[in-house]
Amino acid sequence: MTDTKNTIKKNGYVFLSALLVGVLINSQALFFSTDATDSLRAYGSTQAQESSGRFIGHILDLVMERMGFYQPFRFINVLIYLVFLAASAALVVMILDIGRRCLALSAAAVLVSCAMNSGILAYYYVCHMYGFSLFLSVLACFLLLKKRAVLAPVFLLVLSLGIYQAFFPTVLLLIFLHELTRLMDEKTEIKEWFLTVFRYMAAVLAALVMYILLNRLYLSLAGVSMSGYLGMSENVIPSYTPAMILDYIGQSFRFLAQLPFTDRYFLSDNGIMQLSLGICIGLTLLIMVRELAKAGTGLRKGLLLLLFLALPCFINLPMLMQGTVGERFSLNWYFILIVPLVWMDRICPDAGTVPDVLEFLTGAAESKASRRWKIACGLLCTAVLFGAAYSAYRNVNIYTSYAKTHEIAEHVVLDVENRFADCEDYGVGDEILFVGSLDARTINDAFFNIEYQEYLSKVFNRDHSSIFRRYGLHNHRIITPEDDRVLKFSLGDFGALEEEDIRRLPYFCVTGLRDDFPVIHSGSEEIRSMPSYPDAGCVRKIDGILVCKFSD
Repeated sequence: MTDTKNTIKKNGYVFLSALLVGVLINSQALFFSTDATDSLRAYGSTQAQESSGRFIGHILDLVMERMGFYQPFRFINVLIYLVFLAASAALVVMILDIGRRCLALSAAAVLVSCAMNSGILAYYYVCHMYGFSLFLSVLACFLLLKKRAVLAPVFLLVLSLGIYQAFFPTVLLLIFLHELTRLMDEKTEIKEWFLTVFRYMAAVLAALVMYILLNRLYLSLAGVSMSGYLGMSENVIPSYTPAMILDYIGQSFRFLAQLPFTDRYFLSDNGIMQLSLGICIGLTLLIMVRELAKAGTGLRKGLLLLLFLALPCFINLPMLMQGTVGERFSLNWYFILIVPLVWMDRICPDAGTVPDVLEFLTGAAESKASRRWKIACGLLCTAVLFGAAYSAYRNVNIYTSYAKTHEIAEHVVLDVENRFADCEDYGVGDEILFVGSLDARTINDAFFNIEYQEYLSKVFNRDHSSIFRRYGLHNHRIITPEDDRVLKFSLGDFGALEEEDIRRLPYFCVTGLRDDFPVIHSGSEEIRSMPSYPDAGCVRKIDGILVCKFSD
């Protein structure tokens, strides 16, 4: 216990620095209008439905509601998240044994500035629960890897998985990276290493099995099923074929190789970030070569080679579990910047501050190597901090864009309301039908890039009744996809319909066509002939219903 207190106290500067930097970077989330709420119905809860696999989050929702804490407090929720994030950053530094202050602070800066945070803090009503889940995951790793505990980590991992599953890949990466780094130490005995890895694997597997069993029990008691949710079964684990796994392995290597040269991924959508990633990947490869050469022959060399080859797959684990990786799932990707910091700290000579890579690899004189190695370490820290600085800038830009998209959404709502009022025979109590979805590109071509177009499209189109309730001047009777007059088709059933059949459908929606809220369409010839917003004539009263057409 005393040792744990001393360890935490020793790394208190990492926590305080990470919290300060995190608050500075994410100050807009604390005070500005940046929420990315998709629906007003989501306010005040974690939006953890029983069938989502987040059954512990659902239980916490019920408890908090019973206690009266069912309102979103932006400042408090965001601040709680940032405290959990800073604590998680300090724990990661302790788990990976980053001793040198400059390297430890660089690693913490990466974690508090990564794009995951803007992806989470935009949803301020739920962000504290994301932070809690992250902290539980990293704390479980700390207790498992540094304190050799078993029961407590298993319990904490079950809690974390029951709140949010996206941090499980980070748990696996931390364990993998810790054991890979330990194997690079020649003092580590291979037999003892295998036994330790087996114990860690058993603990993680036990937590996963317990989570699955408890989730299935909860689903059974609630009388609901997870079948079809994000392609998962009631085991809340996606199924993989050998071909899918092989494709994922190749994809992981291609992903890392592309980062310094492509803006395809938001992680590398700027020249500064591409350069930072290129330097970090290059230094990581150089250290791998050095470690393989130093390992000699035999089992250790083979194990190191195997684990080095597996590293890209562990970094890219979110893509295996999610398919596509948005900001909220991107934490593992940022370890590309952290891995060389860990290994640089480990291989630096005790006598000097930090040596140079070239002399280090060629084995030249230590004094000369130390001078040049300082250049390499300085280059690494500079690259990492520039990468963190760009991530921070990107987060600020995203927060500003979130606020801007809400301004535009409000403008569209008020504009549509004015068109309602100008419509012949308009009455405040009229029913309103929205056909199609708003095309963000037609609203502000100069402002939106692809990312922001997608965001406005989601915040506006997921639930028209919600967005008009938020920004409208009047309460409207809006026809939603749940209305009995709206016919519902599966994608397969709709594909089997003939054009003549579709033209006879007054209002319909197709489930499975979109990942978010279903969009209402119409086969009515009169509605199909109407122009789409913002053109004149996009609002018309038809058969007593006020129709606003956003698209066909």
